[in-house]
Amino acid sequence: SERPENCVKRMIEKSETALVSVHGGHSAEFCSHAHDTLEEVVLAYIARGFSWVGLTEHMPAGNDGLVNDEERAAGIDAVGMHVRFAEYIATGRALELSKKYGRRLHILHLSTGEEVDYLRNDKPAQVTCEVIPNHLFLNTHDYAQLGSRVQMNPPIRDPGNAERLWAGLHEGTIDIIATDHAPHALEEKDQPYPKSPAGMPGVETSLPLMLTALQKGQCTLAQVLAWMCSGPAEVYGIANKGQLMEGYDADLTLVDMTATHPIRNEEVFSRAGWSPFAGRQLTGWPLYTIVGGRVVFDNGAVRPGVLGKALSFDFTT
Repeated sequence: SERPENCVKRMIEKSETALVSVHGGHSAEFCSHAHDTLEEVVLAYIARGFSWVGLTEHMPAGNDGLVNDEERAAGIDAVGMHVRFAEYIATGRALELSKKYGRRLHILHLSTGEEVDYLRNDKPAQVTCEVIPNHLFLNTHDYAQLGSRVQMNPPIRDPGNAERLWAGLHEGTIDIIATDHAPHALEEKDQPYPKSPAGMPGVETSLPLMLTALQKGQCTLAQVLAWMCSGPAEVYGIANKGQLMEGYDADLTLVDMTATHPIRNEEVFSRAGWSPFAGRQLTGWPLYTIVGGRVVFDNGAVRPGVLGKALSFDFTT
C-alpha cells in the first residue's frame, strides 16, 4: 500500500480545506505507527499553512494482556480488540505535537476514561475534544447481541467507562458531542470481522438519546444545547450557527419532550436502514426540523427538495 508520507503529500496537494483529520493505525487511510512519521504529517500540513489540525489515532490489537477478555469471549473473534490504552497514547502524542507547534487541535471521538484524566490535567486553550453517543450508551456487553454491528474505531468500552466520559462532559474537559455517523448497510456490517466495516449510523438518534439521558437526570437541557448546538459551532468556527439570535441562521429542531417510543429499524431515515439502538425506548423526539428557515422534517416525514447549503468556517481563532 501507499506509504503514509506519500499519501499525505498527495492529499495535501489536492486539499483546499483548513481542517484535516490524520488517522494512524491499521484501519485508517493514513497508516502510520511511528511517532516521528506522525510528526512529519503534522509538519507537512503546517508547511502548507494549515492552522487547524484534527488528529485521531487507533493502534492495532495484539499486545498480550491488554485486550478485554469479554471482547475475546464474545464469539466474534477480534471485533473491538484494541489495546486498552492505545487511545491514551495517541491522545498524548497529539497533545504533545499541538503544544510543540502551537496549533489548534481537536481530538475526535474520545473514548476512554484514561484520556479524560490525561486532558483534565493538561489541556491547553487551543485543544478541544468530543465524545459520541456510541461511547456513552453502548458498552462491551452489547457485543454478545449485536456482534460486528457495534464494531467501530475506537471501539466501545467496558460498562464502567461511560461514567468517566460523562464526568468529562460535566466538568468541561470534553467540549462537545458529535456522532461519527457511518451509515454502513447491514449486509456489510453483518460480515465477520475483519471484513465488516467499522462504524454505525447515529445522527438521527443522537438527540433522542441525549434527551432521554436528560429525563434520567444525567444532564440538563442547557448542557445538551451547549454540547450539541453552540459548542460545535464554536469549536469548528461555523458562522451564524448554534444559537437563537438575530442574524443567525434559522436552524431549529422542535421537540416533543414527552413523546416516548422505541427505535425501530424500519423507521430509520438513514439509507443504512438500521440502528444499534433498535428496541430502546427513548423520550424526546423531534417533530419539526427547520434549516435556514425552511421546514425539512415535518411530523415524521422528510420534505423532498428542501436542502441546506454549504457552511462557512473560520479557522483563524
